[in-house]
Amino acid sequence: MTAVSDTFTRSNGAIGTTEVTSSSSALAWTGSTWTISSSKAINTPTLGNEMVDDTGFDTTGNWTKGTGWTVSATGTKTTGTASNLTNTNGTSPTANLWYSLTASFTRTAGTALMGVGDVTGASIITAGTYTNTMRATGTGKPLINGNSTYVGTVDNFSVKPLTLSTLFSSLTYYGSKDVTVQADATITAGTQAGIVLNLDSSSSPANFLIAYHDGTNAHLDKNVAGTYTALINTAATYVAGATIKVVKSG
Repeated sequence: MTAVSDTFTRSNGAIGTTEVTSSSSALAWTGSTWTISSSKAINTPTLGNEMVDDTGFDTTGNWTKGTGWTVSATGTKTTGTASNLTNTNGTSPTANLWYSLTASFTRTAGTALMGVGDVTGASIITAGTYTNTMRATGTGKPLINGNSTYVGTVDNFSVKPLTLSTLFSSLTYYGSKDVTVQADATITAGTQAGIVLNLDSSSSPANFLIAYHDGTNAHLDKNVAGTYTALINTAATYVAGATIKVVKSG
């Protein structure tokens, strides 16, 4: 049986090469955005252009305001009705691309969400600055949602596309078609982490399998010619550092 493994227990800096392979010959990882930090592989992916045309909520006319929302230096919501605050002239996302969303919230009651491309992120239940990542499934403009009891504000709302090729660090390794791939994943709240296999290209990825956890559910998706299909999407308790594992036959 052939094997490749890496525990990333080396000096901080570039991700470098694997520690152990079946042939005792190290393999180089791709990915200039990946680094080693405290014996872990950490990624800071490349972001594209800003999609929100009024990140500071300076102009009320730039926003489509659902019931309870007003705009004046911040987006502000009062209690009563669940509704959206949508960036009217913001850039529409492209379905199946990944995006990074960041905003600062105050809160005295209820919950809020950030969203783009007909997808929303994790519930925000305390004041603070949050970053969510998500894959768009449609073309809905950037928005903030407040539930019926949300009372609070939002500011500094930013949405930027993630460059797909910078989300992966990969190895070119040709072994058996029957493989087991696994990694221990720690997730920043509101984001995802996992493993990719059968990646066709590290620079222009369009075909692969991806297994990941989003903090609530475990997912297994296939991407064929840039189109994702969900194979598994099921609730699974998140444990920091737990192993995500895929066994592939054939």
